[in-house]
Order: sequence, then structure tokens, then C-alpha cells
Amino acid sequence: MVRKSGRLVVHSRANMPDWEVRRYRKVMIRYEGERFFPSSKAILWNGSHRYVLEPWPADSPDPPSAIIDYGLDYVKARDGAETAMQRHRRKLLLVAALLPLVGFLPSSYKAAFHERWGVHPQSATSLSLFLEYLAVLAASVLLAIDVFTGIFNFKYLVAVIVVFGVDAWVRKDSLLAEEMNPPGFYEWLFRIRLR
Repeated sequence: MVRKSGRLVVHSRANMPDWEVRRYRKVMIRYEGERFFPSSKAILWNGSHRYVLEPWPADSPDPPSAIIDYGLDYVKARDGAETAMQRHRRKLLLVAALLPLVGFLPSSYKAAFHERWGVHPQSATSLSLFLEYLAVLAASVLLAIDVFTGIFNFKYLVAVIVVFGVDAWVRKDSLLAEEMNPPGFYEWLFRIRLR
């Protein structure tokens, strides 16, 4: 924080959305017994934020839209919220990267992912089906190459085609039937046995 001719210039690595610049009904920021309002805010080249605070006009006819006490407690709360948000974003990126694999999980786990992360079971299942189709397609291409060259193991390729192909076919049927929580990888086999 820097004082310049009655103004305060605040640099922060975190955004402070409640410090909005307004023409009327400005936000009052109290700091060390003085009152200010944000007159400008900018994002700098390094991603930090710069706020210029002007002294609160003594003859202001408008009441403040909000009053913020800027101090150590405010900074701790702001930085704690920013850290929590960054942690949450990293977790969301991890979940997004693992989303195709979530579709292979049993339906009870997919329901838990839906409650915690908002990952819809049908979306996750459709992505896992796409991976299964890719595996079947790749194995089919390699099988065609093997017919002419004999460099791949015929048994493994046929096993991949059968295992993933049958599961994809059955799970695609449950997806087309619009089940809210389609079965996971070969979970449908256990459902048949239990009936």
C-alpha cells in the first residue's frame, strides 16, 4: 500500500470484487480511521490487481453502498478465500482430466461424483463409451495389420475387441434408454446375475 497525495494505492494478488468502482452509491473503505472509495482498479501484467482509493468526499449526498473495514482481518479473510478458490480450481481440473475414467466406475460412485462435483453420470458414461469405441477401433486396425504382417498378438487384439465391444454395446443401450445412472464397466453383468 502506497500513499500518494491523499490517495491510497493498494496492490493485491487477489481480486477484491466488492471494491467496485461506481459513480453513485460508492463503496466506503475505512482504513486507519480514514474513509476512502475506489476510483479505479486495474489488472497488471503480472496478474496482480491495483486499486486507487480516493478520500471520501465530506459533502457526499449519496450514502455508501457498502462499508468495508480494510485491515489485517480483511486481508487474512481475502487471502484465505483466494487460496481455497485456487485449491478448488486445481481439483476441478483433475476431475475434468479424469472425467472419461469416471464413466467406468460403478453407478454408486458416479452418483457420489455427481453430488460432490456436479459430474452427470450420463455425461461421464458417454465419455467412457467413447474411450471404449476408440480401443475397439484401434484393436481392429491393429488386427487388420496383423493379418498381413503377423507382428501383433492375435489373441490379445481379439480379447480387447470382445471385452470392450460387448461392454460398450450393453452400456450404450442403457444410455439410450436414458437411465439416470448408467452402469459402470461390466456392472451390468452383476445386475443380470442378481435378478
